[in-house]
Amino acid sequence: MREIAGIFLVFDSQYMIIPLLLGMIVINRRLFFDITYLLLFSILINVALKVTFQVPLILIPGHPGYGLPSGHMQAATVFYGSLAWYVMKKPGIPRLISPIIVLSLLTGIGWALVYKGFHSLNDVLAGALTGLILITIWQPIRRFTPILASAVFAYSAIRYTHLPNHAWIAYGLLLCFALYEYETKVWA
Repeated sequence: MREIAGIFLVFDSQYMIIPLLLGMIVINRRLFFDITYLLLFSILINVALKVTFQVPLILIPGHPGYGLPSGHMQAATVFYGSLAWYVMKKPGIPRLISPIIVLSLLTGIGWALVYKGFHSLNDVLAGALTGLILITIWQPIRRFTPILASAVFAYSAIRYTHLPNHAWIAYGLLLCFALYEYETKVWA
């Protein structure tokens, strides 16, 4: 079982998601920018939710980080859910194939996170729900993302005594994507 959990967690790691994202540049540049932009925004939302709820990580008592919602589950849901949404809109591909595959993959990732003791079931469910909400509202809010991200980042910076490095990186990259969008009209 540990090996199966490890395999599922590979799909949730940067070693899988980043190469897949980079491969999208060749396949569909707009999809790459859209999903990457959403992932960066998702990271900022995750940090804000963690500092709001302040549920300790179950694996490492006393660790300064928080567990709810699971950032790994949220990122996997945003990434693979966005891909499934894109594939479902393509003509000629049966509509149920990608959701079934993604739901199976996300269920496996969630199970592995709980099985390995990284998160509780509540953490994982909250991460999946947050990811689904972000996918659902992404198109209407996408144009306002720099403003929303700045507000979320400011909130997190005020609430955290030491803002995690990945929040700074996500915010900086998100602003770079916003400037790129403004200059090139890549989403127009």
